[in-house]
Amino acid sequence: MARGLDALGAEIAERLELPAGTAGLVKLTLMGRSRALIENHRGISSYSAERAEVKLASGVLRIDGEGLELTALDRSALLVSGRILALSFL
Repeated sequence: MARGLDALGAEIAERLELPAGTAGLVKLTLMGRSRALIENHRGISSYSAERAEVKLASGVLRIDGEGLELTALDRSALLVSGRILALSFL
């Protein structure tokens, strides 16, 4: 049921042209291939220099790369730096 509510929130935010964070949706900002800012995350599932898995309201974001580091982390946002090779939503 939570997935249905997330989808409804996303649709409402889109139709009203509201920022993603308003509906509790994840906001992913890539800065080249070296940094990824993830806002509205739900925590970290796993982390290594080659892979970071970030919990989202609607699943997991997997970041594969080389020399990955959690550069900044707080309750609402985290910054992953390093050579980003792939992003996957699971």
